[in-house]
Amino acid sequence: MARSAAAVAVLLLVASCGTSGPEGRDQASAGRVADPSASARSASRTCEISEEKEPVRARFPAFGEVLSTRWCAFALGVDTGRVPGPTDTRVVGYVETSASAVEALLARSNGTFEEARPTGLPEAVARAAGITPSSTTTWVTSPELDGSITLDLYTGRFYLDEETNRVLFDTVNPVGPEDGGVVVGG
Repeated sequence: MARSAAAVAVLLLVASCGTSGPEGRDQASAGRVADPSASARSASRTCEISEEKEPVRARFPAFGEVLSTRWCAFALGVDTGRVPGPTDTRVVGYVETSASAVEALLARSNGTFEEARPTGLPEAVARAAGITPSSTTTWVTSPELDGSITLDLYTGRFYLDEETNRVLFDTVNPVGPEDGGVVVGG
């Protein structure tokens, strides 16, 4: 009998977890759970373009000399109002570098590049990089290039445009080699 009473107490304790405040209790009692994506839809993920070179140089030394850059950083995820935790930061943009730096990046993949049109970019970055439905820029990418830049410390996709010596980057939590694997925000 004592064992079943303890089991019921544990069950009630667990059932009460995840509901906070009267709204959560009402939804839980009605068999519904709050939709965390509602916060995501209403959250503003603005991409304010920066032209600061130093943060790009620090995170991506493989790009060589940064002649110019346009990029943005913003937090991913949903603010649920619950316990705060780590936030992933997406850093996306492009750099203009030297022809020799682009050649060095091309050499990292042993000729395994494929043409690919960058997709899913924030509108401000796509516009700044001239990526439109009618643009004819040829971008190339390869998983080997991605791995040689990220060193498997973070997620990233990199595209090269040989004609204009540009490198487009789309990353999450990029770190520089001197950071020793410590994730830094934007």
